[in-house]
Amino acid sequence: MDEEDLNKIKNNYKLRPRSSVFSRINMFSFIIINLVCILLSNVAHAQKVCQNYDDFFLNLNKYDPEFDSISYVSKKIRVDKTYEKELIRFKVYDKDYELLNLNNISLFTLSTNNSIFNINPDYGKNEFYLSLNGNLSYNIDNTHRYVVEMTACDTGVPRRCGKALVFVPLMNYNVHAPSYTNPTILVAAVTFNIDQQLGILNSWDLDGDNVNFALDSSNDQTIRNTIQVQSDGRVILKALLTQFSQSFTFYVKLTDDGISCDDSGAPRITKTSIMAVIVRLIEVNMHSPKFIPLPDRNNYCEQTFRAAENSFFRINIAAQDDDTRGENGLITFLAPEITDRSPQNSFNIYNNSQQGRNLNGYVYNLETFDYENPKYGSNIMNIMVIAEDRGLIRRRGYCFMTIEIIDINDNIPVFSQRLYTIYMHEQYKTRQFSYRFIAVDKDSGLNGTVQYFMDPRSNAASLDLFSLDLNGTLTLRENILDKYKDIQMFEFDIYAQDMSPFRNRSESVQVKVIRTTLKLLPPFFSDFPSSAEIRDISEMTTRGSILRNFSISIQTAPANQFLRCLLSPKPNPEWFKFDYVNTNKDLSRNETCSLKIEDPLNYRVAKSMIVYLVAENGNYQMSSTARELKILTIYLKEENINPPKFVTNTIEASVVEGKDDLGKVIAIVKAYDLDLTQPYNTITYEFDSKSNLDQYFSINETTGEIKLINIIQNKKNIPLEVFAKDGANGYNMDSPNRNSIYVDVKVIDINDNEPVFGQSSYQFDVPENAQPGYVIGRLEVSDPDTESYFNYSISDSTFGIRGIFDQTKTKSYSNYRGSAEIYLNNYLDYKKKSVYQLLTFVSDSFFVVNCSLIINVININDRPPEFINTPYIVNIDEGVIPRVPLVTLAAKDEDNLNSNFIFEIYPTPFFSQINEWFNLEPNGQLSLIKELDRDPPFGMEIYKLPVSVAYQSNPSLKSYTTVEIKLRNINDNPPYLLYGSNKPLIIDEERNSGAVELFVDDVDGPGYGKPFTLILQKYQDLFNIQKINCLECQTSEKFQLISTKLLSRENQKIYAIPYSVTDVGGLTRTGFLKLIVGDIDNNPQSDGQKLIKILSIEKNIQPNSFLGTLYVKDKDDWDVSTKTSSKCVQTTGNSIQVETFLRLIGPKNFDNFPRDSMNLQCEVTDKALTTALAKVDFTIDNVEYADMIDLAAIRLLGITPEEFMKKLDLQSQSILERFLIKLVNLFELNQQTDILKLVTVKSYESPEFTNPLLTNEIPSHEPQFYGTDMYFFIRKNNKLISSRRIYDIIWSQIKLFEAQEYTEVKLLFDECKSNAKTCPDKTFCKQNFIPSQKSLTIDANATSFVGLKNELSRDCYCNLEVKQPTCFNGGSLVYSKGGSDYFCNCLDGYEGPRCEFLSITFIYNPSNRAHSYALFDKIEPCDPMRLEFEFTTERPKGLLLFNGPINRDSLYFIAVEIVNKSLLVHIGPNSVSFPDIYVNDKQWHKVDIAWSLNAVQVNLDKCNSQTIYLSNYDEIKNDIQVTDDFRLILGGIPPAISTNHYYYNQLNVFEYEGCVRNLRVNGDLRNLKLRPNEFNSAQNLQQCDCIYLNKCDSNLAPVIRSNEFPWWIIIIILGALACLALILGLAVCTMRRKDNQKKMLQMFPDDDIRETIINYADGAGEENTENFNIGVMKKPVGPIVQTINTNIVTNGGGTTHDMCSNDQNMIFAYEGEGSEVGSLSSVGSNCEDKDIDLEYLDQWGPKFVKLASIYTRTQDPNGVIDYQNHGYEYTDDYRAPR
Repeated sequence: MDEEDLNKIKNNYKLRPRSSVFSRINMFSFIIINLVCILLSNVAHAQKVCQNYDDFFLNLNKYDPEFDSISYVSKKIRVDKTYEKELIRFKVYDKDYELLNLNNISLFTLSTNNSIFNINPDYGKNEFYLSLNGNLSYNIDNTHRYVVEMTACDTGVPRRCGKALVFVPLMNYNVHAPSYTNPTILVAAVTFNIDQQLGILNSWDLDGDNVNFALDSSNDQTIRNTIQVQSDGRVILKALLTQFSQSFTFYVKLTDDGISCDDSGAPRITKTSIMAVIVRLIEVNMHSPKFIPLPDRNNYCEQTFRAAENSFFRINIAAQDDDTRGENGLITFLAPEITDRSPQNSFNIYNNSQQGRNLNGYVYNLETFDYENPKYGSNIMNIMVIAEDRGLIRRRGYCFMTIEIIDINDNIPVFSQRLYTIYMHEQYKTRQFSYRFIAVDKDSGLNGTVQYFMDPRSNAASLDLFSLDLNGTLTLRENILDKYKDIQMFEFDIYAQDMSPFRNRSESVQVKVIRTTLKLLPPFFSDFPSSAEIRDISEMTTRGSILRNFSISIQTAPANQFLRCLLSPKPNPEWFKFDYVNTNKDLSRNETCSLKIEDPLNYRVAKSMIVYLVAENGNYQMSSTARELKILTIYLKEENINPPKFVTNTIEASVVEGKDDLGKVIAIVKAYDLDLTQPYNTITYEFDSKSNLDQYFSINETTGEIKLINIIQNKKNIPLEVFAKDGANGYNMDSPNRNSIYVDVKVIDINDNEPVFGQSSYQFDVPENAQPGYVIGRLEVSDPDTESYFNYSISDSTFGIRGIFDQTKTKSYSNYRGSAEIYLNNYLDYKKKSVYQLLTFVSDSFFVVNCSLIINVININDRPPEFINTPYIVNIDEGVIPRVPLVTLAAKDEDNLNSNFIFEIYPTPFFSQINEWFNLEPNGQLSLIKELDRDPPFGMEIYKLPVSVAYQSNPSLKSYTTVEIKLRNINDNPPYLLYGSNKPLIIDEERNSGAVELFVDDVDGPGYGKPFTLILQKYQDLFNIQKINCLECQTSEKFQLISTKLLSRENQKIYAIPYSVTDVGGLTRTGFLKLIVGDIDNNPQSDGQKLIKILSIEKNIQPNSFLGTLYVKDKDDWDVSTKTSSKCVQTTGNSIQVETFLRLIGPKNFDNFPRDSMNLQCEVTDKALTTALAKVDFTIDNVEYADMIDLAAIRLLGITPEEFMKKLDLQSQSILERFLIKLVNLFELNQQTDILKLVTVKSYESPEFTNPLLTNEIPSHEPQFYGTDMYFFIRKNNKLISSRRIYDIIWSQIKLFEAQEYTEVKLLFDECKSNAKTCPDKTFCKQNFIPSQKSLTIDANATSFVGLKNELSRDCYCNLEVKQPTCFNGGSLVYSKGGSDYFCNCLDGYEGPRCEFLSITFIYNPSNRAHSYALFDKIEPCDPMRLEFEFTTERPKGLLLFNGPINRDSLYFIAVEIVNKSLLVHIGPNSVSFPDIYVNDKQWHKVDIAWSLNAVQVNLDKCNSQTIYLSNYDEIKNDIQVTDDFRLILGGIPPAISTNHYYYNQLNVFEYEGCVRNLRVNGDLRNLKLRPNEFNSAQNLQQCDCIYLNKCDSNLAPVIRSNEFPWWIIIIILGALACLALILGLAVCTMRRKDNQKKMLQMFPDDDIRETIINYADGAGEENTENFNIGVMKKPVGPIVQTINTNIVTNGGGTTHDMCSNDQNMIFAYEGEGSEVGSLSSVGSNCEDKDIDLEYLDQWGPKFVKLASIYTRTQDPNGVIDYQNHGYEYTDDYRAPR
């Protein structure tokens, strides 16, 4: 149920003067139907039950709600109040809805101070009021008032909000207790003396009161004996602090003096607070931890501990600290560090126990160490153990120890080969052959000394022939040929073992000795040194250097032999390489081999190394060798290459300022040297000779102990540089290696100096409009004492002072140099005080010093100007414009800085057009430029004009007031006549002395109205006027109109009685009384005939349409509700249903309905049981959708649709027929080829007009004007004539269409111009034609026209670039004669109003891998935007439309696609879908997208809509760039775009198969003519030549999934319908009973045109007409003639389809022909002209002359009525007049 339907319910209920049962039941049934609709709409749109209402078209919300005025609370609110029910009242208005009712406001909040104030509704008065519900603060700003910002939001789409301000002034009161810093901390030492000041406390009061300090009584006795608090906040020590072991807290009572109380004479009230003060005790950390002896070991520091390799061990340690207070003596052991190498986390420490200030623990290794592979390059490691205390300045003690890893026998000897093959000449004799084996054992000493043995298990021959000595040399025992000449190879095993007690043995290796005839003599070293060693090789020798050359020789050098030298086994580490020179096969008998350095040497890794030099000669063929082995020892020489390194990176030490601790060791420095020999690793320590610090300190050059030798005074931290140097010149240096470290000596300060301000005095400026918290300036404070904590205070609570926190310091405030900020606590006022002379204090917890401070308040223009000479009240006569200004406004500046002001009228919703009435000059002169009215309905007694004043230099500072213009009353309005409760006036026929009540009133009020004189100007013989007494009347008087004779409705149905009414001042008003003669059923009925013409769109007709009513002739025209039908016979079956009140309802499906003609005949029986035949002829006329895109619209004012279409008989013509004949003649239409098609006839009522100055709650309205709108099109020479051209031609011959039946002819080419419509900024109004396929029925008794419910709308669109008139596709531009409009002459095939091509067909080709698409010009981003188009397809997926940038990824794009047979719409990253509606049904479907701000409405087939709100609207809007290449693409996207852009992940499909047509952007049709090279798989075809579908089905009914309609919904529907039928039955019975009793019908009060009993003024012709009593329709009596066909050439028939089931119709009622004078709504009647005397109307002016001409007619002998000389005789086909 939409808002329009709800308003209809309200209006129908209110308009009934009597609360009849039927009206209540009617409204109740209407609500029941809608509730069922709402229920069904949530179940897959089941059966479209909810489609009983008009199409949804988005009505954009264009205006913000506005408040009635800027509001001031009239009285000051005391700041101690926490509740006030009502502070001020106000109303809210919205131009979209007029006065906002309470139920229209969806959100009403307080943007500021919403925790203090509340908004409350008053439903009885339709108002709101502001209430107080919270704590106030007097110093909220310098004006001491709250500014409350209120927000009201409407319920439109998009939602819009309005704001207003309410000013709440405050009255000061002592509301606040004193405030203070929490927590407040004072720092003190236990050595402080009695009467020493600990600090100054700081407090302030937000009320501006003075604060007194006192020690609170809640403190215990110890605190009261120790602490004294003075009234100014100073804290004094009364006793020593030694009795406190740790920090403590005491409490201070703060009391204000209450000077902020108001001046009402009430006693002064004081308030208190309790401050907690923390005293933090500090103690100097005097001693460093020291290591102490253990019971089993007197000294473990500086000792060497030996540990076996591959084992875990631990070393016990202990330490103590001589400090006793706090945490200064608590010790913790830190993880040990290997001092001579980078720490590797090899050791850890365990804190074993803690007793008092003593700590035990032990050092243990985390991993084992391998002697053969030292982890740190050495088996000796120096480690450092640290003991650290927990004092404020932490101190450390150090213990250095050496750990030596000793070797164990954990390795076995290892041979270099597992198999030795030796070739031996068979001629060798004893001692001629020898071979040396080598096995290496990594252990040292005896553990690594190796001996060699032959395995005794070897064969006897080998053991007998060979001998192996302990050194590994193999020799012959005897000649081979002597004993073993038959053995070619000897095999045996050998092994090696070390000489340790455990005798680790190697694995056995195999030796093969092979006999050979080739005699190979072993080579020999000719120059091998006798000592077998090389000494003093410097570890810095470069890589590649030759240590020595060795000569090797052999006795013979037969061919095919080789000679070489090598190291075997290879040394570890591989520092050396043994190279030989010649490798030729034919080598000489002597060669030279060089021993070179392969890798850099390192003395710390190995001081010496044994290398095995091997010389070999051999045979290439036999791979046999003879070898000589020499063992050479190489000794390295260490160089002084390593400087000393300190064991730590930083060293801290501390001394006490001025304390005599001479000779005390304050620190120990320790360094090491990686060199291993002396004096390279001998280290001595010394100071920098340039530092002059040796006057305070001395250093032991051997131990590194630093001692204090002199008292230190006035020193801060001392960076003491210490050097460590070794005992010899460094390598390639002239001096020893040395390194340095800084010892940070902290001088522990004692507080013996006062703080010092950076300046002797300070002066700052502060603007008076500065807010609390504003930083005024900064003070600098310094103190030679380093342990100072600064506490600040200031002498005036208007200001505050705080220390600046320094993140780089360990304390909250800087230790020796501090800064403090002066800030503002309260608001300033230059007029009250312009200079503050203050004292600021700083305390270092012992000394307190002060500094003078001057703060100058700078006068700022921070107050808005104030109106003077208020209030402004002006008294003038209404309707008069004074020649002089009404008043001159004046203002002043409280700051005396400005004298130039600007006065303006402050706009409000009531004064939106205020400039039409008033003019306010900038200098304050207010003048009246238009008369003001005091009287209702548009006038006011007092006009309250809101005005503002601002500075010319600063317009943002404004003040507001109201100018009251009181109007004096004058007699300027004639009285007016009001009907009584019986409206319209009805007197039943044949009734004696029938009477009706009349009232006369005057808007001028008392003194200018009563007594009134009411006189009838005619019919004095029939009627009489009597004044009667009226007790309840105030300004009015009561009269009675009494009939003096019997009246007959058959003679005359309506009397237009002229009257005049005069007030006491002589002003007279004339008018007509419309008196209806009530009908009684006293005449028989006779046969009647009716013609019903039905219009179909593309061969489709709305199912179950209302087609009209049965018609019989009857002079009694008020008895239709008593008539019933029976014995109905139809041409084809029972497709037409006859309901109650003779209503004709069309079939659900018109497929079988005859297209040419169809007849229906029924018997009609009245309550007198007389019968008559009612015959109905049906014709169906078809219209194509293509013809409806550009309809022409004409409005005829002063005539209703039923009057326009009414036909009296077959020989007469209706006004409509005569009008259409004029169009045929004007356009020279041909009966064979041309078409003039009427599509829509509907009623028109002018919009309401509201006085913009009216402040009444219920707006008054001027009378509404009525008329008839007709929509049609003309196709000439098979070409549609554009509406613009039709308007141009008609306008040139407009006088041809003038007629006395209506007052004016209007061409509806631009409703935006003819009816002003206000649009928001940057938007423009545009007229749009809204086509519809719903039925709209005009029932005019003998005729009925079932047309289409089309609309003309005026919508606001974004104001894009204004383009010149353009005709597309070769069309020619033709301007109208006036030059203000144009139309296009189009080539064949282009149907749009500007020759647009309106459709595209996309063909899917599976063999073509490229996507289908068609590129067009972009749709510009704008707001608001409307996008509409239609499509048809049978494929379950496809991309219909895309609009966005194609050169980059963007969030701003629109895409419409079909996914899984349903529609999916993308708005950037947001989407909306219709999953329950299938659109691949080969039907035409319409998509309508409306986008305004963050709201997007998507409408599918005008039957289904969804709204989404874009939460990321700002992000989408801001993603539009100037360089964007926007394009509109239909039917897909080119592959290059879809695969390379962001849209690839957003969209689901990139091609389409089907048709797209009628694309509208902001109401304009787009030209869809394809452009070369900008499309693929697309064609331009005619509208109904879609080769994709082979035909053009035009059905907008969406497909509903059948499996989504639950059975229980059917039960609910049936139950609701049964209840509804029962209710309607009771209603009918009730109404019939009342008809029989009263013999008359109740008329609706606003039906002032015709005497129908039904009011159709509100929403006439729309779907809710079923809610009224339609059983009282009137039927004229007379022969029925065939109505004229508005189609010159009728198109053929076709199949029909179901559409959205909306039944929309217009029903009009007529009287019969039994009276002499017809009603104003009946153009003709059967009375004779001679019986009606209307000549007196000529005397009343031209309008009444025209009225008389309407009712004056002539009739020729053939029965054709001639209306004022329009003597045309018409045939059936409109071809030409005769």
